[in-house]
Amino acid sequence: LQPSPLWDPQYVIPIVGMLLGNCINGISLSMNSMLTSMVESSQEIELLLSFGANSYEASNRLIREAVRTGTMPQLNSMAIIGIISIPGMMT
Repeated sequence: LQPSPLWDPQYVIPIVGMLLGNCINGISLSMNSMLTSMVESSQEIELLLSFGANSYEASNRLIREAVRTGTMPQLNSMAIIGIISIPGMMT
């Protein structure tokens, strides 16, 4: 695609819609996982902070788990694109 101009609504609106639609699922899963983990592990985080850890060090494990949870649907969908989606498009 080489639209002229680059911001032509015929191309921009569908592409941005697809990008946002795919991203919102991962973002909501990550935020849900992060907030749930912070509430459940609040005593552990406070203990690490009292020992002198900064906020990133205290929540590093929770951040990793939240990112893993949020990226899982995207990675799964990319894994099946070659198996199901591409042959389906070609028929």
